[in-house]
Amino acid sequence: MKENIKDVDPVIRRIIARRKELDLTQTDLAGYFEKDQCFISRIENQTHTLTPEEYRIMAKALRVKPSYFFEDDNSRSEITYLINEIQDVIEKFR
Repeated sequence: MKENIKDVDPVIRRIIARRKELDLTQTDLAGYFEKDQCFISRIENQTHTLTPEEYRIMAKALRVKPSYFFEDDNSRSEITYLINEIQDVIEKFR
């Protein structure tokens, strides 16, 4: 893996974080691809670039939508802000 976490692609950081959140080992995750642990290691070390089909499999394995990998923190906070605004408007009409 890259020496500095800031050097790690944000998509890869999300993959690693979600894998750990689900308490999956690299071997567990590799099973969804019918590959060995080295395959996931190469992804996490950024020596293998995922294909669109591999992103689909990764999303399914990590129980997220494929778009999850490409969201940024700003878009999440904006969505949260909008949801809160909508909820406030709804409360006013109750």
